[in-house]
Amino acid sequence: MKFRKTIKKILALGTGATMMGATLMGAMAADLANYPAPFVSGGKFSGVMVVGDNANAADVIGVTDIATSLQFAVSGAKGGSAVSVAGDVWKVGTSTKILELSENHGTVSANESIATITTQSFIDDSELPETLANGVVSNSKGDAPYEQRMYFEDTTTGFVTYVEDSDDVTADFLYFTNGRQLARYELEFTTQLESDVDDSAGSASTTGTYLTDIEDSEIEMLGQKFTIVQARRNAAAGNGVQLILMGGATRDTLLEGVTKTYTIDGKDYEVTLDFVDSNSAKFTVNGESTRDLVDGDTDKMSDGTTLGVTEILYQDYAGGVHSADFFLGAQKLEIKDTNIGDTASTQEVKVDDETIDGANAWVEGTDDNSTFKVDKIVVNMSADDDYYVPAGGKLSANPELNEPELLFTKGWDIQYAGLTQEATEEINIKASGSDKYELEFTDGSGNKVAVPIAYTSGTTNLK
Repeated sequence: MKFRKTIKKILALGTGATMMGATLMGAMAADLANYPAPFVSGGKFSGVMVVGDNANAADVIGVTDIATSLQFAVSGAKGGSAVSVAGDVWKVGTSTKILELSENHGTVSANESIATITTQSFIDDSELPETLANGVVSNSKGDAPYEQRMYFEDTTTGFVTYVEDSDDVTADFLYFTNGRQLARYELEFTTQLESDVDDSAGSASTTGTYLTDIEDSEIEMLGQKFTIVQARRNAAAGNGVQLILMGGATRDTLLEGVTKTYTIDGKDYEVTLDFVDSNSAKFTVNGESTRDLVDGDTDKMSDGTTLGVTEILYQDYAGGVHSADFFLGAQKLEIKDTNIGDTASTQEVKVDDETIDGANAWVEGTDDNSTFKVDKIVVNMSADDDYYVPAGGKLSANPELNEPELLFTKGWDIQYAGLTQEATEEINIKASGSDKYELEFTDGSGNKVAVPIAYTSGTTNLK
């Protein structure tokens, strides 16, 4: 038996030795009065058991006995994690289903995933009444009410398993598989969101690229409020769309030359609108100047805070208004689809002008070159690495998740609270006489059972 890994603690078992004797190595430096420590720490097994290549059967049975003892110690130490989750939350499960380590299906043992609980379907405002609340977008064409859903469809990912993670830590994790779906977000308009097709001057045009009626509309997705600052058809031929949305901690309007102070997360930001012309604006934030920003542009300050422009007003006459609407602490989303007539994604979501790997988006609707109508906005999120979420941890904080923006809008998350404390029964392997070993356990009816598993025949044969 060979081990190709660094061994921190080795328990070597000689013939007939069980945690004592000259052949016990590595454990003697610790006080065994605290057993199962040091082999079990924080509810996790932190050692390696070694049986030699030429070990006798008694050695194998001995290490099995110790493994059983340690397994019982680990399960007894784990218990349920006292993780407090506040706000709009849904505990994965239903009145008839709970999330378990595995689900036994006769001869097949399968991991039980989030998608198993949702039966490969969705949750909505019944489970998350705030995050997935119904809403409405209002514009000059009328009201467009919508519903939100989060689909969990892939049963091969999003399950709890006892495994070694990428940092060589062995424990129970909520595990998401590289390349597999995390979730699929869907916003569906029950009455289509409409806009006339216009040219840059705002006049109706069958070859126009401006969806003027959709621009400057307010929409709330996954609990986050956004303004649609730009809505464009991708080309004069139509049937494609580009939406730029912006949200943030603070939204305001400043007149040219005016300074105002805003507070975000306890920090003050002094913002001045330095310059405005017909299509751009320039700001100073805490003494740091932005570049010239057009409608829909963002600029990131040296401390990481983003300022984004949502609208510019420039009245080119004496006494005319020169102002700009902006977000401070902005989040900019770009959703693009080259063909709204299908359900295939050709583009990934951009956040603050950065493409987010694994966040594939598409828009469903119709375009007759006169009126553009939106039925759905969909974002499918897939893992771009293996994610191991530890007990008490969140998916968004996983070190392998290089782009937390993969969790669309960052308005939702998945937290793993750990294993619950369940009733257990001890299983033992014990000697029966001088030539037999029995497996002792309690069956499903509560009866004590002893099953012979090994016995000797003569002095050298084990059966």
